[in-house]
Amino acid sequence: MPTTQVKSNLAKLLATENLTVEHRKVSTASFNVETRVLYLPIWEEISNDVYDLLVGHEVGHAIYTPNWDFHNTGVPQSFVNVVEDARIERKMKIKYPGLVKSFFAGYKELNSRDFFEINEVDLNEMNFIDRINLYFKIGLHDVSTLIPFHNPEETRLVKRVAETDTFEDVLDLCKDIVEYVESNKEKEETNFGTEIDPSVSGDPMMEASGEDKEEDKDADKEEDKKKENDPDLNTPSFEQQDETDYENQFEDEMDEFESKTDEAWGRNQQQLISNDGKDHVYISPPSVNWDDYIQNVDEFSKIMEGMLSSIDMDIKVTDIPYMKECVEEWNSSFTQFKVDSKKAVSYLVKEFEMKKKASEYSREQLNKTGVINTNKLFSYKWTDDIFLKKTVVPTGKNHGLIMYIDWSGSMHENIEGAVKQLINLISFCKKVSIPCQVFAFTDTRHYDVYEKYEVKLDNEIVVPNNFQLVELYSSKIKHSDFDRHLFRIWVLMKSLVRRSHYCPYSLGSTPLNESILAAPYIFKKFKSAHKVDKVNTVFLTDGESNYPVIGRRRDLEDKERSYLSRKSLAYNYYESVMCFKDPKSGYSMIDIGRGTTWQSRGYAITTAFIKYYKWITGSNVIGFRLSQPSDIKYIIRATNNNDNTYRREWSKNRHFTIDCLGYNELYVLESSSDFNGEKAVIQAENGATKSKIRNQFKKYMKTKMFNKIILSKFVAQIA
Repeated sequence: MPTTQVKSNLAKLLATENLTVEHRKVSTASFNVETRVLYLPIWEEISNDVYDLLVGHEVGHAIYTPNWDFHNTGVPQSFVNVVEDARIERKMKIKYPGLVKSFFAGYKELNSRDFFEINEVDLNEMNFIDRINLYFKIGLHDVSTLIPFHNPEETRLVKRVAETDTFEDVLDLCKDIVEYVESNKEKEETNFGTEIDPSVSGDPMMEASGEDKEEDKDADKEEDKKKENDPDLNTPSFEQQDETDYENQFEDEMDEFESKTDEAWGRNQQQLISNDGKDHVYISPPSVNWDDYIQNVDEFSKIMEGMLSSIDMDIKVTDIPYMKECVEEWNSSFTQFKVDSKKAVSYLVKEFEMKKKASEYSREQLNKTGVINTNKLFSYKWTDDIFLKKTVVPTGKNHGLIMYIDWSGSMHENIEGAVKQLINLISFCKKVSIPCQVFAFTDTRHYDVYEKYEVKLDNEIVVPNNFQLVELYSSKIKHSDFDRHLFRIWVLMKSLVRRSHYCPYSLGSTPLNESILAAPYIFKKFKSAHKVDKVNTVFLTDGESNYPVIGRRRDLEDKERSYLSRKSLAYNYYESVMCFKDPKSGYSMIDIGRGTTWQSRGYAITTAFIKYYKWITGSNVIGFRLSQPSDIKYIIRATNNNDNTYRREWSKNRHFTIDCLGYNELYVLESSSDFNGEKAVIQAENGATKSKIRNQFKKYMKTKMFNKIILSKFVAQIA
């Protein structure tokens, strides 16, 4: 059974025509000319072929059928429907040959289900317009269904249907069909039920030859002679029936200017529509200027230097002596950290170079140079291996690193370890010449609470006014300013740990989703600036993201209504199928918020955004998740993996690595750990037994090994 997700080939088809397809809980398909959005019903219990047929049919109308008022055309609507269907389906199959098979198999399946309600009907007795409809929908696809046409004039009109090019051609042809039906109405009534000559029941696309026409005349003469010899043949068939049968047939007599098969087509399509299915809500990424939400590294440096200068000049701070002592202590601790972290950084560099060399070795090729090796010339009679050889190593890809750090209140207990690890990674990237950029994401930016927000599309994700990305580091930092800049980050971390009221930055909530949606913009600028082939993106967080909200286009002058139009994706759409689409890139994903609880829906939404980021950028995405023991069951449940496997690994090592939630790899770490091993020490009481000392040593080594395992896996991703 197909899903409502437009399959790849059809999505490409639609993108070619700058169309967007949305499945909604509607009874009929419709097309918005201004927004170029095609709204389709939510079909159920249909095969892939029928689904492609219905979508291709409606897309054909969206592309080729203009807006028209059939009341002013002077022809019946059913006539226009039938002829126009034939025209747009022919054009779709010519433009996109891949749809030919879908139309063939789809109509064949629908006909087997009596979709046109013709199983109990004599095709010879059907209206001309119905036979045209059947010919182009099932007669061209199902050879078992032979559609009869009664005379050369009908054959000629059918051939014209197959040749219509414009909608004006359709209207002109419909007028001619009406004239034909009117002029032949009496004749058709006279010949109603007469057996059709097989010679005129073939393919109307084949032009009859002059010889065939002569044969038709001879056949007509023979038929006339039979009628003269047998009077019963001149008697209409209904006269042989009783009065009741006659009345029933009269009541069932078809209106020549209505298409019963077209009515059946529209009526039976309704049966394919899901009445109990969930409505689809299509959301789109924010259409904002992301520069308005990004504080660049130069501004960050200026603010931090302003903080340090203020302390030195004894201004703006009431506890100046205390703050000066803190700065002195922070300077001393930073110097000591740099010394202690050399081993960790050196280990990263060593691992990186080893894996890089291993990768290069695996790509080595030994090629002949074409130059004769004189030392092997003696062996030319029994071997042709007498040429010099050289080793060729294909050039590897240049890598870059973009890192996003959670700057939320819950990170307070982990901020020191996170910043230490960050500094190590920055130092590592600088040593191996990997371009690097680091952002802290938060929602503590000062803003006007009455500031109106704006969305360009209905159901567009709203970026909170207080959202901010602070660029903590960039590779554009000069070498002479490198250590000083790391110290700025160190001071920021220490001031947050001490909860200093003077700190210019504070911890807020977790706008991870907004950061992921902003990441493609940052990625594009980063890759262009540094000319790298591959970008590795890291997200470090200790919890789930805030739930995004969507807005609708309203009167933006009405601030209250604009604010109240926001709806949460996690709480407001339990009874809907959330679909994420990006009109610019053509990306679409169905059912992004699948889950029975708000927490599982939150995981699903973040996963969808990460997959979107990977799709649009091709980046390698790594996640660090600092977790409390109580969080593990939710994380494991979200992975849809074996609970016991990860539970055992967590119990044993207090960490595990998984491929889930959209990440290439997600490192789940215990939040209480420093996750860089700097705090690992042997703690043994005086007079401790050998057993206790041994256990403390094992714990110490386990922590150090944990550090190496995590760093090694991380380096493997970017090597």
